[in-house]
Amino acid sequence: MQFECLQEQSSSAHLDPAAPKQKVMTHLGRFLTQGYNQPCTPPIPYTPDVLQTSEYSRIITEVLLVFVFTCRSRMENARLHGAPENQSRVPPVFILTGIPGLEARSIWVTALFCSLYILAILGNSLILLVVGKDRSLRKPMHLFLSMLAGSELGISLSSLPTVLNVFVFDVREIGIDACLAQMFFIHSFSIMDSGVLWAMAFDRFVAIYNPLQYATILTNSRIVTIGLGVATRSFILMMPFPILLRGLPFCRPNILAHPYCLHSNLIRLPCADITVNSRCGLFVVLSTFGLDSLCIVLSYIMILKTVLGMASKEGRLKALNTCVSHICAVVVYYVPMIGVSMTHRFGKHAPPLLHSVMANVYLLVPPVLNPVIYSIKTKEIRRALRKFFSQKSSWRSQVPVEPQELQEGSFLPPVVPPQLHKMCHTGAPGCARYPSSAASRDSGISISEGAWFGKHASPVLHSLMANLYLLVPPVLNPIIYSIKTKEISKAFEKLFFPKKF
Repeated sequence: MQFECLQEQSSSAHLDPAAPKQKVMTHLGRFLTQGYNQPCTPPIPYTPDVLQTSEYSRIITEVLLVFVFTCRSRMENARLHGAPENQSRVPPVFILTGIPGLEARSIWVTALFCSLYILAILGNSLILLVVGKDRSLRKPMHLFLSMLAGSELGISLSSLPTVLNVFVFDVREIGIDACLAQMFFIHSFSIMDSGVLWAMAFDRFVAIYNPLQYATILTNSRIVTIGLGVATRSFILMMPFPILLRGLPFCRPNILAHPYCLHSNLIRLPCADITVNSRCGLFVVLSTFGLDSLCIVLSYIMILKTVLGMASKEGRLKALNTCVSHICAVVVYYVPMIGVSMTHRFGKHAPPLLHSVMANVYLLVPPVLNPVIYSIKTKEIRRALRKFFSQKSSWRSQVPVEPQELQEGSFLPPVVPPQLHKMCHTGAPGCARYPSSAASRDSGISISEGAWFGKHASPVLHSLMANLYLLVPPVLNPIIYSIKTKEISKAFEKLFFPKKF
């Protein structure tokens, strides 16, 4: 037995009541230091206090031994699994990877990724700018479209830094805190994207099912509430994942399969129990993507039921045509996401190139295609984009001039709106006050520039330019058209020289 040495010495001890109690601690320390395999030391005199405290010393010894053996077993398990002893002191560093198998064509891959990111960022930023600037687009459908563009812009900006580091600067290391932050924002904006698509499906259902009360049901305050609810849901549901992953030991090779951090990739690296992480991930997927997709399907079932109940064929086609853009956006978003989930679930033996391509398609294709889809299929967005670019190209001809900015005695003609040029060429009424030829337009521009930039010029210059504007076009226009137009010149010759004809 492990305590037979202690029992043998205790049974042979002399019972001396006057012995000090320090001998008990001396015996216990000698017993712990010598171990179980050492021979017993010669018996020493003991007091009755030793017999009274023998049970107490035995309990202390048992507790110390259990503690030592537990610590030793944990250290042995850590060594067997490959975890370093100072794992809690040194934070892990992850290695990002590009597209496996295409390292030799890195220039073309870099150009492709940069082009896709530029298109995604510019397209979604343009949608946000147009919807925010044009007041005619303050409708529920366009406000939800701006929310979709904002979430997709967040996805692109969240993954852009590490993608540039991998493909452009060849920097592949990322700390655990930066990796978890990127994972949080990528998945949060993805969940927000799914929620906005469900809100847009509900918007289409209300517009088709009850068009007369469409504006009263989806007011601006309710749209803002829906947007805030979708954003709050995504951030709250994703908040536990960085905390759970931060407390796990990463003992396997910390090599990620993508140039950015995803939860499905990070959860495979810890060497501890990940049951809680897996169950939380399943709950978030079912409560966001699963519930949103179910609501989208139910919305379109109700839309089809409503459309089939319409009497006219033109009304049915017109109602379905308003849903084409949203259906394309749903397909572009959910098909790559389902492909990524299937490859992670059933494609464990698939080549790494397939996993990388599916993940990149899931993150890059929807932000690139959705602005193109909505700008082509939505008349209001297309008209607003055309108006936006026409304003940028003809900004000088549309600058309003305030009368109080002109000096006294000067005159500035009104600026011709671009849409009236065509009308004035056809002889529409009210166009006589606008310049009607190249010379007169040049005169108007020169007067405008004189008024804008010649505020400190003499009044004579302003008066001279105004008189030139009034007199030169009426004098030059008949001469120009009589010389350069054959029909006008023949008519003049016939009028003044009738004998020739």
